[in-house]
Amino acid sequence: MVNILKKTKWIWNMKRKFSFTLVELLVVVSIIILLIGILLPALNTAKKNAQSSVCLNNLKQLGIALTSYATDEKGYTPPCRNGTTDQIEDWYIILMDYSLVPIVDRIPSASNSKKGIHICPSLGQYNSYLFKYGLRNHDQSYLPWNFLKQTVTCPYGNHRYNASECILLGDTKYKPRNSQGHFLNDNNAGDGQYVYLPHTRHFNKASFWFADGHAGAIKGEDLTFGFQSGKYGFTDYIDQYGIQHGWYSP
Repeated sequence: MVNILKKTKWIWNMKRKFSFTLVELLVVVSIIILLIGILLPALNTAKKNAQSSVCLNNLKQLGIALTSYATDEKGYTPPCRNGTTDQIEDWYIILMDYSLVPIVDRIPSASNSKKGIHICPSLGQYNSYLFKYGLRNHDQSYLPWNFLKQTVTCPYGNHRYNASECILLGDTKYKPRNSQGHFLNDNNAGDGQYVYLPHTRHFNKASFWFADGHAGAIKGEDLTFGFQSGKYGFTDYIDQYGIQHGWYSP
């Protein structure tokens, strides 16, 4: 009997020795919550950085396709839009017909709007638009660019750009809908609220591919600075919250 009591007492002491008090438990929980609060923003930032890198890589691949097309077409890109009202083909479809980019269904669906070089990873969700990048639409003319040289030109207008500063592809958003599009309008004059504009969705920057072959990200305010007298020649952009900024903002 004495041995049993001693053994029971020993077990009870061991339980007390290795158990937590309520205060200790609360301290541990508080530390875990604090660590989660510290790590989550860092993980979110790392994820966004990775998405930005993938986005730039997508644009580089699309840029290679544009260059291949232009090599066979006397230096010209495809038009932003080609054809009549009954049969319209946008630039990506034209590149697809030339077997220069991966083939996707021409009618957007949930299955083909989640991945691919035509999809920005920051906006991979399905919507009514298949493309998340836009080809630059100079003064809304839909005309092609001649860019395989140091000075880049468009048949519409008299603007000339240095190849290293001439944006041809980039992140775009269609206003007012919460969707992306396949054009990148550089001049929003007279187009009201229905327009495709650069979209600064990566840390308040938009990703672009330039006529000299490099890809990079630019802040919205730098994009529109000086408009025609500035480097890039864009009037407006849409920020990550869907608000339009620039020369013709509401």
